[in-house]
Amino acid sequence: MGILYIGSMTTLIGMAGIFLVLAVLSIATLGMDRIVNAMESKSRKKAQAALKATEQPAVAAVPAAPAAQAVAEAGISPAKVAAIVAAISAASGRPVAQLKFNAIRRGSGATNSWSNSGVAEIINTRQQYL
Repeated sequence: MGILYIGSMTTLIGMAGIFLVLAVLSIATLGMDRIVNAMESKSRKKAQAALKATEQPAVAAVPAAPAAQAVAEAGISPAKVAAIVAAISAASGRPVAQLKFNAIRRGSGATNSWSNSGVAEIINTRQQYL
């Protein structure tokens, strides 16, 4: 009976130790999670404050230009022109007042060399599996 008792006590002490270590690790993980969340919220608040301080109007008034006349002839609505100009301004990081457009035209629908290269690559990749 002595061997059975020693074996069971060793097992119980080992299991208790493992569960104790797991509990400590769980508490440490929760603590680190709260610390990281607090740091992220502080940096997010700082970023939002900086954004509000440097925020400019998204779309500035654009004076009438030759592009507006060319666009009217092409049949593109002024709302689409405004969206195109705003997208180019946002992508380039320049204010709308610094941009100058000579014309905005619809594409002919023809594919360019980059598109043709992509299609050829996809076809070649699929041919490998046949």
